[in-house]
Amino acid sequence: MARKVNIKIEGADKIIQAFGKMEGGAVGVMMEAVKDAGDIVETDMQSRADKIRKTGNLEGEIAIRSQYEQKKDGKAIAYIGPGKDVDYAFFVEVGTKDTKASPYARPAVDKNRKKIKEAIENKIADTLERLWSSGI
Repeated sequence: MARKVNIKIEGADKIIQAFGKMEGGAVGVMMEAVKDAGDIVETDMQSRADKIRKTGNLEGEIAIRSQYEQKKDGKAIAYIGPGKDVDYAFFVEVGTKDTKASPYARPAVDKNRKKIKEAIENKIADTLERLWSSGI
């Protein structure tokens, strides 16, 4: 199974309440924020996978999928990584007894932590600014 990277916004339910009057809803804003952050990781992950280029087309299989989970504390989540059909992706990332690890997922997240946070903050701040300037 391929290794996935998850981006979560904890306490999304509180932010959603603040966006409750918006057309399209707050969940849409949260999902846009997570997608913007996920795009950063996806692009870096694809670039790293392209440089590995051992076999297959790993970089072409890396994609982002987003969802909102309404539970006790609501979470907007982006799943970033190769699809289930790329059974070798995990072994590229962590290696095997015969093959050296060639990490592409974890470094893509680690290198971009600040950009991820900024992308989420910027989307939320831009949306709040539009709400306030429209008088909502």
